[in-house]
Amino acid sequence: MGEGAFGQVLECWDRKSKDFVAIKIVRGVQKYREAAMIEIDALREVSKYDENSIRCVQMREWFDYRNHTCIDFIMQHVDHSAGLLIDLLQGLLKFEPSERLTALQALRHPFFREDTRYEKI
Repeated sequence: MGEGAFGQVLECWDRKSKDFVAIKIVRGVQKYREAAMIEIDALREVSKYDENSIRCVQMREWFDYRNHTCIDFIMQHVDHSAGLLIDLLQGLLKFEPSERLTALQALRHPFFREDTRYEKI
């Protein structure tokens, strides 16, 4: 789904809940692991005040795997058919600036060319 300086986020299938989840895998570097624990605490605190769980991502749990902090998020608000949007956002949010889409490239992206959300009548 994406990656950055701290690690990457993967879309995964949870065999127990039979649903898609997003797993944020934080690199096994101590300063990143400490930042992840701060993020976990912040997500717990914010979720206390998020009525109906609609304003913030919802963390299910966190765990360590081979010295990597992993955060498990619910993907209830994600439209899995939004492949073009995801591709566009990945192009715009690349870590290396020289690899990012320019404004003109973004406007020419297929996401803006076709509206596949509605069938023609």
